[in-house]
Amino acid sequence: MTCKPAFPLFIAIVPGIVFLSGCAASSADFPELKRRTIEDLPVDGQPVAKDTGPEVVAMPAALRNEVDALVQDALIADNGFQSGVAKAQSAVVAGRAAGQNSENWVVAQTEVSALSTYHNRTVNLLSAIDALYIGETEKQYDRDAIYDLTPLINAQSKVQDIVARQRDLITRLDNRLR
Repeated sequence: MTCKPAFPLFIAIVPGIVFLSGCAASSADFPELKRRTIEDLPVDGQPVAKDTGPEVVAMPAALRNEVDALVQDALIADNGFQSGVAKAQSAVVAGRAAGQNSENWVVAQTEVSALSTYHNRTVNLLSAIDALYIGETEKQYDRDAIYDLTPLINAQSKVQDIVARQRDLITRLDNRLR
């Protein structure tokens, strides 16, 4: 068995590789993808219309009223929550001092649970606002105009802040009872 030298094959392949690498490393300028001025010139005397996208308009009154009603309900739930905070805090202090499974501890758990009821109501209202936002953003593609969803985004942020504040307080009260 004899081995043929690979040198002739090497001589045939190397120039091709060098040639192709020269093409790939060319310093020629590639065309840009930005719009060229010739594309904006009039065709048959008619100017080319600029694509400005859909018009942004205010949210319809019905949608705005729905958002406002959800925020108002969240504020009402938060008022109920706030009205029970002092009672729950004092019950937690008494329950912690008495120890687990004592009557005071059970009363404290009940008071924290009452706060959770208001908190759950606020979370449900936030979910309704989130659903409205998702629905409206999906509908934007089917309309000729886009609604300015700033009031909806502001409402969402306001209720998220309420939910976070309530959740933090409930967590702190629960941790004190442990």
